[in-house]
Amino acid sequence: MLTIWEEAGVLSLAALTAYRALFTRRKLKPGQTVLIPEIGSGVAINLLIMAKAAGARVIGTSRSEIKCAQALERGADLTLLSDSDWKKELQGENVDLIIDSVGPATWERAVSVLRVGGTLVNFGATTGFEIKMDLRNLYFGQINILGSTMGSTEEYKEMLQFIERYQIRPVIDKVYQHADTLEALKRMSEGVQFGKIDLIIER
Repeated sequence: MLTIWEEAGVLSLAALTAYRALFTRRKLKPGQTVLIPEIGSGVAINLLIMAKAAGARVIGTSRSEIKCAQALERGADLTLLSDSDWKKELQGENVDLIIDSVGPATWERAVSVLRVGGTLVNFGATTGFEIKMDLRNLYFGQINILGSTMGSTEEYKEMLQFIERYQIRPVIDKVYQHADTLEALKRMSEGVQFGKIDLIIER
């Protein structure tokens, strides 16, 4: 059974980053479709839960079939394998918003499924810092590309109100004692976690 302190310890950064990307930078509206590449991280799961609470349709992608299944259990409407043909899998459906932290590995695939006038918000670059993009897709697609990271004190207050309103709780993959830090780091480096890894340091 998780304690309130274990949940509080992993809440702030991931939830605030997700909240700002969805509601400050993009102003997500009910009924819109959000795609989240590489679902499984703390921010990505907060994006999923918050977007669903706001009435959006959510599509997640992952290299792992297990994580795809976990995302569906958490409320995702659809999941796609990262190396699949997203455009083909979506059968003509285009998305309104992509919240990306992956970067070059999935950038072109993501842009290809945005609707005309759609938006891509980026808050990270886990596969590299440089992307290549056919600019015709940008201007013919009327695409909006926005950057986002963390958030302000006011956004933090708004985020807490949102979490309280919808009774959202952080998803914790596993809790480790300080003595098991290396094991926690190993799990994180392997990328198998679904949610936040919690490290307890006793006084």
